[in-house]
Amino acid sequence: MVVALVGVLAFAVRLWSVLHNGGLSAVLGYDEGVYFGASVGLVHGLVPYRDFVLVHPPGSLLLLSPFAELARVVGDPAAWSGARLVVMLVGSANAMMVTVVGRRAGRGAGVIGGVLYAVWLPAVYVERTTMLEAFVLCGLLAALTLLRSPRESTTRLVLAGAALGAASCVKVWGVVPLLVILGWLLVSRAWRSAAVLSAGAAIVAVVVLAPFAALARGRMVDLIVFAQLGRGSGGTELVGRMPRILGLSDVAPGTGGSGSLPLTVVLLGLVLAMMLLAWKLRPARLWVVLLAVQLAVLLAVPVFFAGYSSFVAPALLLVVGAAAQVVQQAVAARAGSRVAGGVVAVAGTAVVLAAGGYALTYVEKDFTAAAEVTPSLRGFRCAASDSPGVLISTDVLTRDLDRGCRMVFDVDGSVYAVSDGANPDRLTAGQRRRGSAQYQAVLADYFGSADGLVMHRLGADSLSPEVLREIGARPLVWSGGSTSVRGPAPDAGKTAPSSPRVQHP
Repeated sequence: MVVALVGVLAFAVRLWSVLHNGGLSAVLGYDEGVYFGASVGLVHGLVPYRDFVLVHPPGSLLLLSPFAELARVVGDPAAWSGARLVVMLVGSANAMMVTVVGRRAGRGAGVIGGVLYAVWLPAVYVERTTMLEAFVLCGLLAALTLLRSPRESTTRLVLAGAALGAASCVKVWGVVPLLVILGWLLVSRAWRSAAVLSAGAAIVAVVVLAPFAALARGRMVDLIVFAQLGRGSGGTELVGRMPRILGLSDVAPGTGGSGSLPLTVVLLGLVLAMMLLAWKLRPARLWVVLLAVQLAVLLAVPVFFAGYSSFVAPALLLVVGAAAQVVQQAVAARAGSRVAGGVVAVAGTAVVLAAGGYALTYVEKDFTAAAEVTPSLRGFRCAASDSPGVLISTDVLTRDLDRGCRMVFDVDGSVYAVSDGANPDRLTAGQRRRGSAQYQAVLADYFGSADGLVMHRLGADSLSPEVLREIGARPLVWSGGSTSVRGPAPDAGKTAPSSPRVQHP
């Protein structure tokens, strides 16, 4: 009963977060549109890496493809809404699995970990829409749920490996918990278990990745490995990351200054104390190691963007639950079980109310003017945009792909397609875009291929003055806030788009 209630709470918080920020078909951010848009491209016969840019493994496209196909029938906004609801259900399942796994350290540990996960902003942020992390966390938690001991049954080991392998096929960061769990099995001298789990992960990886690798050849490795390694610094600086990792501040990208150093030290000390407490419970030791490794990854990577904080959410909240269990046992030994239960209940309720209130009131409205913009796009044969989410929310994306219009699903990621991934100077993405003539040419060609143009992220596109002048020369059809709709370029009738449908860097 408790597990089911945790799931209901998690779903309700994620649904409210979306309804509070414009509705199920509103654009909440940039990346969510990239992944759903790319899945629409996949069901239209386009091959990621070969025909368009994707800087992550293709797992999310396969998972979202049923909704991408549904868009042909019900339209992009309705299909996207359905996909978001399913992602919320995945988040609900994740919260329930945290509860189940946490119970191994004690009933209280499971309840505290699961309820906190249900309302924890970093988890809510990625599990309310079509982001990658919800699926990655689901794979990890499914594996933890299946693995009750190092010497588990063959079936459970294969399934756990398959879950971890599937998570790695969505985002390469999924390899980290896979390696941690393999290390746990090897340290426990469960050699056979490690081999079986590895086999399960390898089988899924081959089945998912091999077809795309064969079709795209070396392009897939270039984009999901070398392009990621070539990223420069960006997002939140090292000393500003801990508040976001722990869900104590806005999860959106920002810059942490040197003034965050004292807070970072305090928070690291707090986490270390909870890890030491949790270590006293044998079932929690794997969670402690996993949290330590994942924290090291988040503190070491040169870039830190919205959604990264969720990477540690399961391990962090399992450790919090286990630490609370240890405290409860210590208090009970001295003051009695009733006093201990009351102390933990009061502290836990306060933390849950604070975290839940923050998640419920968090506001991030990117684009909610679809009802106003959509009529202005109906007269165009093809529309281009610097935000795929805008084309989805205005019900244009599937229509244009059906017509053979050219599409760039990841405008930002285009810079990685026109370079070899090398970035010895650690330039930020914006610096690379501004300095890349090829990137500017790709976008100028894409925008010029459409008779309608929706610009929504001009400040983030890092466009050159020449491309901006070309955009400004087009007649203004509609304008509101940061969004503008423009008509055909003055010389549109003289030049035909070079290659419809496919993005050629």
